[in-house]
Amino acid sequence: MKILVDPASSYNLGDTAMLEGAVCRLTHIMPDVEMFIIERPRLKTMLWRFPRVTKQREYRVRSVVGNMLESAPFLWRYHNNWQRFVFNIALSCLGIFFRAESLSVSSKINAESKTLKEICKLFDALFIVGGGNLTDTFYASLFQKCCLMQAFVEQGKPVILTGQQIGPFASRLWKKNLSKILQKVDFIGLRECGGSLTFCKEAQIKPDRFVLMGDDSFGMTLADESSVTNFLAENGLRANEFLSVNFRIAPYSKENMRYLDKMAAVIDKLAHKFKMPILVVPIAFNISDSDIAAGKRINDLVKHADIRMFRHPHPTSGLIKGILGKAFGAFGVSYHFCTFALSSGIPAICTYSGRYYGQKARGLCLFWEDERLAVSLEKLNVDSIAEHIEYVLKDGSLRGKLRLQSLQKKIRWQEIFDNQIKGIFTGDTLNKN
Repeated sequence: MKILVDPASSYNLGDTAMLEGAVCRLTHIMPDVEMFIIERPRLKTMLWRFPRVTKQREYRVRSVVGNMLESAPFLWRYHNNWQRFVFNIALSCLGIFFRAESLSVSSKINAESKTLKEICKLFDALFIVGGGNLTDTFYASLFQKCCLMQAFVEQGKPVILTGQQIGPFASRLWKKNLSKILQKVDFIGLRECGGSLTFCKEAQIKPDRFVLMGDDSFGMTLADESSVTNFLAENGLRANEFLSVNFRIAPYSKENMRYLDKMAAVIDKLAHKFKMPILVVPIAFNISDSDIAAGKRINDLVKHADIRMFRHPHPTSGLIKGILGKAFGAFGVSYHFCTFALSSGIPAICTYSGRYYGQKARGLCLFWEDERLAVSLEKLNVDSIAEHIEYVLKDGSLRGKLRLQSLQKKIRWQEIFDNQIKGIFTGDTLNKN
């Protein structure tokens, strides 16, 4: 069986962890399957060494209207708004005025042009691995995934999504268009039970087609203990005697720029309260959303804290999670920074601002069944945020609860893969209309 795998994009170790976790589990339960993974820019993964894993060239679906503003004088500045409009209209017309199969597809590598029909006929199924980009915050990525899903549906082939966050949406039309397509897929595995679960219910997706399964990073492989121990020693850190922090400034989280000073002040207060060094732990390594760059800006603003910047020539998701599992506690912006810690039994508080990260924060609280695991950078002052984080990190009973939950949730994630997802791919439980 040949499965096309569409991962979340970019050099983000959270994205990588989801991809590796899902693919490793699928190849474990279906050893004869062939996986064709769409190669995203700067994607670094151990999966390329797997015998039945192949790189698939990234293609871009062209909208039927095209870009009439690109070469027009002065109008280029409206390119993004125009593209949002064109993509949205194109999705609204799918299945009514034209089929997704008929859309042209181009490659960044050469000028060849094909149709989605030609691309999809090469594979037996589509597997969209976990992520947070089923939202109009990432409208270009959402358009591509919607067209790909619809084309596989038109060919009567299984479409499965796992570990997904759906939303938030600024546009009701984008939300409606995604709802229309997701009603036709075979299975949607959700990673949070907040906005994503509400979306599926409001979209009237059949109850047996979606389920809360958790994050696909639950299946990732951890770095060996010696690698983690060596990292701590090289940075002068001891297990259970340091705090971890993460911060991100990105086009999709511009609100965070306003809270740099506040975050630095919170770090100073917590460093004083706990008398521990604080390690900046990055998840995203891209130019547009580099956690390293954001960490350096935080470092420039702190006044008293003993900040340790993350330094490693070849960071991996397994190493990052292993390091977070040795911290006394964690607080920061990134969803996977928090998830890596929580799934290791380490308390982590999501410091959030804005709609996009607000949904992530609420989802973390609901999934781990503790409303204290998020704190708003917008609504609270420095003292209140620091006191909140201190209170949560010092709650000994929470650590025991997290260790038990982590084990239970990983087992649940595996069971869904081994039973429902394998059944759909093999046709054992496939029941499409």
